[in-house]
Amino acid sequence: MNERKILLIGCSWTAGTDPEEVTNCYRPAPAEYLDTNLYKIYNAGVAGSPIHLHNFLLEGLLTSIKPDHVFFQITHPQRYSCQISDTPLEDILKLAWREEKPNYFNFLLEDVIKQHFHFITVSNYDHEVKNQTAVQQAHNKYFESIVSTDMFMSQFYSALTYAKNLLKDVSHTFIASNVESIDQPISKYESLLGEKVYVPDVCIPKYDKYLVDEGYHLNPKGAELYCKKIYEPNLD
Repeated sequence: MNERKILLIGCSWTAGTDPEEVTNCYRPAPAEYLDTNLYKIYNAGVAGSPIHLHNFLLEGLLTSIKPDHVFFQITHPQRYSCQISDTPLEDILKLAWREEKPNYFNFLLEDVIKQHFHFITVSNYDHEVKNQTAVQQAHNKYFESIVSTDMFMSQFYSALTYAKNLLKDVSHTFIASNVESIDQPISKYESLLGEKVYVPDVCIPKYDKYLVDEGYHLNPKGAELYCKKIYEPNLD
């Protein structure tokens, strides 16, 4: 039997918690609940990552994996990244995967991805600057100066439409971030993309009861419901 290849793109809401870094608030990836007898799953979720990195990775992964379906999770707009190595993407991707269990592959975040990319979010650029190189500090300062501007949001929307263009010939599903829908421009997303965007707090009944932290990450039951309400219906 040839399993369908499923590619997942997104941030920590897609990636979940690394099983080797389990804490007292374990946050599994919703994709862990997909049937690996039916699907070969490539979870390219990267915690703290921005849409610009997602598109960059997607360009390479569409070629190397040739997925049958892509789940593209729209991350928080106020994020930024830069490549800090001159290693070609093709070579990075060859080293990036770890098979967690048969037919389920995860990105090696610390060992590979963070060696080549610097991520900045509104929650981490202040304290992470202490341990960064001069180049990374410069990027942090640049991010701080532009993150609240209208132009930054315009760039985010441009990146979203580029994602749509990358996926124009591939079966795919767009998913909003885990942040409550009232705080997201869902209608703007759907207008730009010309298609439905699945919204976790709308799809999952009593959504708030499954949140484990202020970052809107889901507990195991919430992750399982996410899979059943969003992933599985789009794979039928």
